[in-house]
Amino acid sequence: MTQMQSAGSGIEEDFEALISASAPQSAYAPLVQQLKQNSSNYAQSGGVFGTTVLLRKEAKLQGLNDPEFVWDCTLQCYDQGLIEQGGADVEGQFVSTLFLPFEEASANESLANYLKYTGKNKADGFGIQAYASGLLVSQAVEQIVQADGVNGVTRKALFEQLATINDFDAGGMIGTTDIAARETSSCYVLTQVKDGEFVRVAPTKKGTFDCKPRNRLEIELDLIEE
Repeated sequence: MTQMQSAGSGIEEDFEALISASAPQSAYAPLVQQLKQNSSNYAQSGGVFGTTVLLRKEAKLQGLNDPEFVWDCTLQCYDQGLIEQGGADVEGQFVSTLFLPFEEASANESLANYLKYTGKNKADGFGIQAYASGLLVSQAVEQIVQADGVNGVTRKALFEQLATINDFDAGGMIGTTDIAARETSSCYVLTQVKDGEFVRVAPTKKGTFDCKPRNRLEIELDLIEE
């Protein structure tokens, strides 16, 4: 669980803590206490959505329910399980995604197909990422076939073709991504849990992304414990 992002993001780090994804709610008690002691106003858990649920439940238990406090999460929290398990305790939770909200499927064929063949009850943030990857491979294979025929599709040819794709967006379902340069897209949509539903917050216009260059930051992490 992290209570911060990086310098340059406008968020000053108060503290960072590691906690097992299988830890019980009681393990979050000292983290919430520290948030209160530091007068923090932002927190994010980088684990599975269940960790965010437990963090929010413990925060409510300890009376940390300031409406101005920002509870943040990324695509792993774009899951109905967050709302089903968290209930009223996760109200106001912010969730940023790299894809269009599922509620906008009527305006995007790729998104509509994902929900149709996956099932709305099984769709989540990780699933749509996998689906987008499948569409990327499909696009590369089609381009190979157009140039060299079906016999031209080989493992080597596939990777070479992927290295030429600079503006992949999965049919507009995700933000434009430079696959060849291996760059993370700066495009995202911010949603918030309101009355038990994920609601688009920014940008406000449906079917669009916020793609400002400032959205993407580079940070250095030491992920090896000595």
